[in-house]
Order: sequence, then C-alpha cells, then structure tokens
Amino acid sequence: MNEYLTDAIVLGRDDLNEFDSRVDLYTERYGRLRAKAKSIRKSTSKLAGHLEPLMLSRVRLVDKNDIIVVDSLSMDRFEFLRSSSQAFQAGLRLLDFFRQNILEGEQDLVLWHWLKNSLTTGEISYADLNKRLGF
Repeated sequence: MNEYLTDAIVLGRDDLNEFDSRVDLYTERYGRLRAKAKSIRKSTSKLAGHLEPLMLSRVRLVDKNDIIVVDSLSMDRFEFLRSSSQAFQAGLRLLDFFRQNILEGEQDLVLWHWLKNSLTTGEISYADLNKRLGF
C-alpha cells in the first residue's frame, strides 16, 4: 500500500454506487488520475466539499488495488470563475476538455501550471492549450 500527497484540480465526479463516487483529478505530480472517494455522498462526509469540480485541493491518495482519496483540503475555489455564470460555464467546459482528452498518469508540469493559471485568472485560450499539447 502506497500513500501519495499532491495538489489536484478536481475535473469532475461520477456516482459509483449509493455513497461512493469516482473523482477525476488533474494532479501536479501524477497528471490525470481517477480515484475512488468512499462515502462522499453521505451527509456527514468531510470530503464532499473539498472534491467539487473547479476546486484546487491538496489530496492524500492511497494505492491498494485502486486509487482511493482518503483526505482532502480545499486550497482555492477559483472565485473569479464563480463570479458569473458565463465564466463558470467556460471553466466547466475546460475541465470537460481535460477529462476527455488528457491521458491518465502522464505528468506535465507545464500543462499543470497553465491549467492552474487559466482557472485563477479566467483567461482560457484553447489556441494556447493546443499549442502546449503539440497541435
């Protein structure tokens, strides 16, 4: 059993069963990961508020047969994107792009810093993103 601590941007969340969810994360150290968050949908869950899309969180992951989020702490809510519905939708579209087009397990610090900066400032340029991805 290995334990990892890293900063992560929450890309999205899918229900897994009655109380669990599968969380898509773009991490600083490990690239894009899909991790299981146990009991996150219970009303008493301490993880739920820290693993919402468009959040930067510090997460502790455990790898035993599956990657599991065991602890999370919010660091940034990207308030600029939450200030208007148009900016919020643009941020969610960017996260969806990452969920669909970035492969799991490939660390890319340049892409990590670009994503974090884009979500912080609200300046999302797909032309710049495509350039960074090599297109």
